[in-house]
Amino acid sequence: MTPEDAQKELQNINKLPQKEKKFAKNTFFYEYLVLVAHKGNIYRPKISDNTEL
Repeated sequence: MTPEDAQKELQNINKLPQKEKKFAKNTFFYEYLVLVAHKGNIYRPKISDNTEL
């Protein structure tokens, strides 16, 4: 799957009704699509126990 294909699938997921979108975003496939669409570069801040939000 190319990043362009993954981006199209993510756009299709975002067009779904609220309940279906919530379900889709909780699947492993959604995480895979995000990873492919961003070419493996996802910024996820690390939260340590000593920091306050």
